[in-house]
Amino acid sequence: MNGWLNMSEELSRRYPAVRVPAGELAHSEPTEDGFVTPRGVRFHRALVVGVLSGRYVDEEREFAVITVTDDTGSVDVFAFDECYEPARTLDKWRQIKVIGRPMEPREEGRPVALRAEVIRLTSYSEELFRRLEYELMAGGEVPTVEKPPTLDEAIEMVYKELLEREEETFSREELYEVIRSVVPLADEEFCEKIIKEMEERELLYPMDLPGGKRWSVIETGWGL
Repeated sequence: MNGWLNMSEELSRRYPAVRVPAGELAHSEPTEDGFVTPRGVRFHRALVVGVLSGRYVDEEREFAVITVTDDTGSVDVFAFDECYEPARTLDKWRQIKVIGRPMEPREEGRPVALRAEVIRLTSYSEELFRRLEYELMAGGEVPTVEKPPTLDEAIEMVYKELLEREEETFSREELYEVIRSVVPLADEEFCEKIIKEMEERELLYPMDLPGGKRWSVIETGWGL
């Protein structure tokens, strides 16, 4: 088989989009009638909510491949036609929602990808709602949803993690990575809020260096 094999678009659009976590979507299996996740949820179209963590753009052929990441893993999303522009222009690390059709990989063992029908910005609260929706489908019980940390709690966790890493300085993307290691669903707005607040509390010191802006950790920690 050559390339990626898509389900019939006309047939697929008859089915509602099912909320599937990114990591479970990538490890789903094709069946004779759609796809099934590792937890047994069947779907023909999928809805994924997460952060835009990676991107490849082919301007000549006008398509893009973006990576959507949540706390279960990542899935690649192929964007053509009306989805090309948002995939190309949305800021990295923003919280987004993607609706699309699963694409059966050409080789066994490779992850499933998604062909986008809709790409748009969304919020952390929608991610929590969609996760609850999926847990109900997968297990039939209402899970206990952990309350997101407050800004002060998040700053304390991030500060401790930065100190443990013993790096001299951090780039913006490295700070985002640390923040998301303790607050997995943090979107760009929340990450920036943490960085700004840590600067004001004199926990982070910003520096404009030849290679770009970086931050060093101030070890007094009086601002906690």
